[in-house]
Amino acid sequence: MDHKLSISLVEDKIRCLPWRDRVNQEKEQMKNTMYFEFSAPLKVTKTKTKDFILNLNNYRNAHYQVLNKTKVEFCNYMDERYPDEYEKAPGQVKTTYTVFAASKRKFDLPNVCSIVQKYFEDWMTHKGILATDDVTVITKCEYAYGGIDIDDPRVDITVEWEK
Repeated sequence: MDHKLSISLVEDKIRCLPWRDRVNQEKEQMKNTMYFEFSAPLKVTKTKTKDFILNLNNYRNAHYQVLNKTKVEFCNYMDERYPDEYEKAPGQVKTTYTVFAASKRKFDLPNVCSIVQKYFEDWMTHKGILATDDVTVITKCEYAYGGIDIDDPRVDITVEWEK
C-alpha cells in the first residue's frame, strides 16, 4: 500500500512540473520586460462649451476638421501630462488599454478603446517613442475593463517590450 501511495505522489509531482515551468518562464519574461504607463482621457474639448467623447460612434459621424481638432487636443493633453522625453521603444511592442468608466452605464469596450488607441499611437509616433504605428512595431493590443472611477474616468495604457 505504501508503494502505491509513493508512486501516486511522484506522478502528481510530474504532472505539476509543466505548470511550474510556465510560472518560472513568466517570471523570467517579467524580468526582461520594459514598459511605460500612461493615462489618457475619455473626452477632449471640442469647443468652449462642448466636449468630444472619444468613441467610435462619435468618430464616424464627425467632420474631418473636428476629428483633426480633437486629435490635436488629445496630443496637447498628453504633452502637458507627459512632457518628458522618453526613450524610443526598440523593436516590437505590446499595448494594453484599460478603461475606467465614469458611471455604471454599459458600453462597448472596442468603441472607446479603438479611438483612444488611434490617437495615442499617433501621439507616441509623433513623440518619438515608436518608429511607426503599424503592425511591424505594434504586434499585440489588448483591451480591458478596469471598473468605475467617478472621480477620474480614464484609459490606462501600458506599452511593453522585451529588453
